[in-house]
Amino acid sequence: MSYKKFIHKYQYLKFEIDDLKKQEQSNFEEFNSHFGFENSNEDSPPLVQPQQDLLPNRDSNNPGKPLFKALSKILHPDRGGDKDEFALVSELYRKKDTVGLILKAEEYEIDIEKYLDEDLINSFESSCKLLEEEGESIKSTISWKWCNSSSDMEKKVWEDYMKKTLNILSKDN
Repeated sequence: MSYKKFIHKYQYLKFEIDDLKKQEQSNFEEFNSHFGFENSNEDSPPLVQPQQDLLPNRDSNNPGKPLFKALSKILHPDRGGDKDEFALVSELYRKKDTVGLILKAEEYEIDIEKYLDEDLINSFESSCKLLEEEGESIKSTISWKWCNSSSDMEKKVWEDYMKKTLNILSKDN
């Protein structure tokens, strides 16, 4: 697959993740309004909350390293760059999200052609895989499964599961 196709695939997946996150927030609110722990009070924290992103450690074998260095020269706060943009680029680098780095480089009019080596292009599939895994992670939450159940019977099965295994009860009980 050409690298431009990966960029389009990546952009599609980013839009998909944005939609899933909006739905996820709605699911959290609905789920938390219906369920609580047995013997809990109203002041207890919500049952489900957005997942925290844990960044991996830096890797010196990162195929996006040359591109990250080029972006850092522009975005690093010590060089007059924007700290939020630099933080975003650093996160992309640590996650080995090379397509995200390419898109940022294009945004800052960096000539990406000189950075497109075999290692970088080979890493594009894993950038897309990161987004696919993020989407699957969102869809694997108990709140997602309950809120997106296709029938009342399926919701009941999830409610029974939560009661038996997680000690979570419907507030209607």
